[in-house]
Amino acid sequence: MLHNFVSGQELYEKLEDYSSSSPDYKDLVNAAIKYFQTCAVMVLQNSVYSENEELREFNSFAIKYLAVPFYLGELYQIVPGEAVQRLPQLKRAKDYLEKFINSMIKLGIMSKQDANAYRTFAVATAENKRTEKIRRFKREKEIQQLIQNYRNLKLKEDANEDKDDDETERKISILLLELNSIKAIDSVVALKQEIEIVEHMSKLMEQNGGKLPPPPKPEPKPIQKPIVITDTRQFIKDNVFKPGFNLPTVSVEQAAEMDYQEMIQREERQKTAQLRKKEKLVKEYGDDDEEMEQLKKDREFDDYKDEHPRGSGNTGTKGYKY
Repeated sequence: MLHNFVSGQELYEKLEDYSSSSPDYKDLVNAAIKYFQTCAVMVLQNSVYSENEELREFNSFAIKYLAVPFYLGELYQIVPGEAVQRLPQLKRAKDYLEKFINSMIKLGIMSKQDANAYRTFAVATAENKRTEKIRRFKREKEIQQLIQNYRNLKLKEDANEDKDDDETERKISILLLELNSIKAIDSVVALKQEIEIVEHMSKLMEQNGGKLPPPPKPEPKPIQKPIVITDTRQFIKDNVFKPGFNLPTVSVEQAAEMDYQEMIQREERQKTAQLRKKEKLVKEYGDDDEEMEQLKKDREFDDYKDEHPRGSGNTGTKGYKY
C-alpha cells in the first residue's frame, strides 16, 4: 500500500517536467492512476480509516492516504485526448476532487474561510473571487514554508534515534492535505468551466453528424454609397469657398466669457480648499498665526528635504569633470 502511494506520488511530481505532447506523457499519467487506484482498493480492504472518525482519532501513518482522491482527481484531469472524448475523465476528476474537498471540510483540515469560499463561489462577485484567489496563493506559500521547516526538523530528529518523530510526521501530512485542498478548489472551478464547454461541443457535434459545425461567417460590412455628382459645375460652385475644417460653433466673445466663468469657479474652489485647510490646522494647533506660519514653513522645508536628499547637489565626488 505504501509502495503504491509513494510510487504514484513520484510519478505525479515527475509529470510536472513533461509536456502533454511528449510521447511518454500518457503512459506516465495512466501508470500513476493505476498506482493510486490500487492504493485506494487496499485502503478499503484493510479498513485503514473510517469515514466516521475524527482527525484526532486517525493514526499518523494513515493520514497521508486521505490524499488518494486528490491525486486521482488531478491525474484524470490531465489525461490527454480529444476534447469530447475526455468528458468522462473530466467528470470523474471532478467527483474525486469534490469528495476530497468534502472530507477536508468534515475533518476541519480545510480552513473555514476556504470552505466558505468554495461553497459560495457560484454567487461570489468577480472582485471577491480575485481577492480569495490571492489569499489562497499567499496561504500556499506559507504552508510550503512550514512543510519545509518541519522536514528539516524531521531530519534532525531522524539523526537522534532516541527521539520519536511521529508528531512531526503527522504535522507534515496534515499540512500537505491542507495544501492539496487549496489546489483542489482551483481545479474544481476550472473543471466545471471545461465540462460546460465540452458538453456544449458534444451537443453541437450530435446536431452536425459527429462533426463540429464551421464557425459562422462574419457579417458583411455595409457598402458605403458612392458620392454621385450629377452637376459638376454646381458642385464646384457650392464648395469652392468651403473651408477644409469644422467651423467654430461659438463666437470669440462667447468663448472668452466661458473661460472667464471657468476661472472664477476655479478660484472659488481654491479659496474653499484653503479655508478648509486652515480650519483643520486651527483645529489641530490652535489659532496662533505665528505658530501656523512656522508650521507651514516646517512642512515646506520637510517637503524640500524629501525632494532634495542630502548631498544630491554635490557632484564633485562622483567623478565628473568640469
